[in-house]
Amino acid sequence: MWPVERGQLWEVGPHRLLCEDFHQGDPESYKRIMDIQPDMIYCDPPWDPGNAKSFRTKAGVPDPSLDFRQFMRLLISYWKNCKGYVVYEMGAKWNEEVQGMIEDSGGWILNEWPIYYFRRGNNPGRPCILVRCTWNPKLQKAGPNYPEHEPPVDEEGEGLNDDLTPRWAINNFSQKGDVVADYCTGKGCTAWSADLADRVFVGTELHPRRLANAIAKLVYSGKGHTARCPETTTVRG
Repeated sequence: MWPVERGQLWEVGPHRLLCEDFHQGDPESYKRIMDIQPDMIYCDPPWDPGNAKSFRTKAGVPDPSLDFRQFMRLLISYWKNCKGYVVYEMGAKWNEEVQGMIEDSGGWILNEWPIYYFRRGNNPGRPCILVRCTWNPKLQKAGPNYPEHEPPVDEEGEGLNDDLTPRWAINNFSQKGDVVADYCTGKGCTAWSADLADRVFVGTELHPRRLANAIAKLVYSGKGHTARCPETTTVRG
């Protein structure tokens, strides 16, 4: 396992992964990723206050008083930096309010599609929503239900499981060589999907162990990447 610590920026081939708290961390540290303007963002943020607090507790930085609306508005302020499309997952309870935050910040909601979270084997999973939006007025003209792209469904016509949607979105809404970002990187599903599609990934994650898992996905993707943290001179491949 890679010895990731909070505040470290890791280089894995062309990709950049920062272990940092975008909500309450060091703004100067976070700028190392935020100064990179992505061509696309794919993100699976916490879906509600309990989810957000649970992630922080597991990462060793509990915040019982976390204001979820403030958290989402801050995340959306980072999404606005994207040149192209932002595609994100959200639970039904907060979906309408989060879309309202995006529109209040000058963005446009283009699509929403039903998908499933953690549907495995006999587990039916939880229904959730995949949303595509943009702050780019040229892309806004694509409008709702953009006809060039089929919805994310499986062979039975049901919504895709959420571990497949990053690849679907990245392949449909970005180009080879584009920078794809995820500011809630987790264990690296978006990072791995971007790497498979020959995109450059940049992302942040609060939890050191989860970021180490994301690094491992990239190192073992079969493309010969090595992981390097210049601040510690640690190199592994």
